[in-house]
Amino acid sequence: MHYGTEKTVCGNFMINVGITVRVADGWLGGLNYFKSLAVALNNISSKEVHVFFLTNDAAALSHLNGKTVTVKESSRVFCPSLLIRFLRKITSIDFSLWSESIENDITIFTHVQPGRYSRVPEVFWMPDFQHKYYPEFFNSQELLSRDNAIRSTAWSREILFSSASAERDFRQFYPELTDVRSHVLRFAPILDVNAIGAMSESSIREKYKLRNTFFYLPNQFWKHKNHQVVVEALSALSDDFVVVCSGETRDHRNPEYIQQLLAKVSSAGLNDRFKILGVVPREDMYALFNYAVAVINPSLFEGWSTTVEEAKYIGKRLILSDISVHREQNPADALYFPADRADQLADCMRRIVVEYDPKIEVARKSKAALAYPGAVENFALDYIDIIKSCMEKM
Repeated sequence: MHYGTEKTVCGNFMINVGITVRVADGWLGGLNYFKSLAVALNNISSKEVHVFFLTNDAAALSHLNGKTVTVKESSRVFCPSLLIRFLRKITSIDFSLWSESIENDITIFTHVQPGRYSRVPEVFWMPDFQHKYYPEFFNSQELLSRDNAIRSTAWSREILFSSASAERDFRQFYPELTDVRSHVLRFAPILDVNAIGAMSESSIREKYKLRNTFFYLPNQFWKHKNHQVVVEALSALSDDFVVVCSGETRDHRNPEYIQQLLAKVSSAGLNDRFKILGVVPREDMYALFNYAVAVINPSLFEGWSTTVEEAKYIGKRLILSDISVHREQNPADALYFPADRADQLADCMRRIVVEYDPKIEVARKSKAALAYPGAVENFALDYIDIIKSCMEKM
């Protein structure tokens, strides 16, 4: 590990941080994560850290420019020359990041894969270890790429996670990386609290032709998100149970999955009770959260679920697959079920309807609204603390 800068963290020293953010279809959760980080950092207006978002589409992220964040388009990072790519392959040095660090006086990169030699510290972010639990959801190249990226942290000796659950998995699956320091940065989502109740219930129901009572499932239609268990649960429930789904319908790893799911829905006669809306506008998403009887996340695996965090700080009750990270997120009044047990999910859905109390709902929403600003502030402050800790180890 070599860093060409001799600067240290002290006094009024401003740490310039670089993060690479690719704008592309497919992983909305990842893009929203970086947007949330930018909003949190701009809210606190740090005098210690300034963050450069290096991106392939500055126009799409221009609204994130603020006191702490600068968005910059970088063709050298996202469209490197043949020479740069060749040199990176044979030397394990990312000369694109090296050049950006010089041009923008960047003193540390986070959320990037470390090179063998770097001008400044580079901290890798690993959202989760799904590939270790469900390798069948990945092709051989993806499995190798993930493992190589994690092992590259032996050069930087720093790695970032979104949950303690992922941190435990790292220690379990990569015991040889004992010299790598791990950091947990739990993120808070972007929420416009004032917009949550802006759309009337009648408007959202009319727009999507919704029945009186519905559950909301706002997950991308990737196979590990486990929508099929919800279809099976609905089959065991009476006709007045409806689930409304939103999210990207393409799964690049399993492109046939959405058609298989639609066939399952159709064969079960649930086309009117398992409604797939696709990607919806943000204001519609808020309304669906707000007027649903509860939110469901049946996922087989998560790093730190955006769905759970959004519902938690909107104050909506949740039904969650019983995985460790969902327990760690710990939303108020949540119910849990084994991810492969449709019968227990159906029981949870019945219980939600029976226990529904408008007064309790209002109280939970009020507590969530009070807690949300603190969560956003902690997200930013924890990130800055991690940056400072990494710089001190230079």
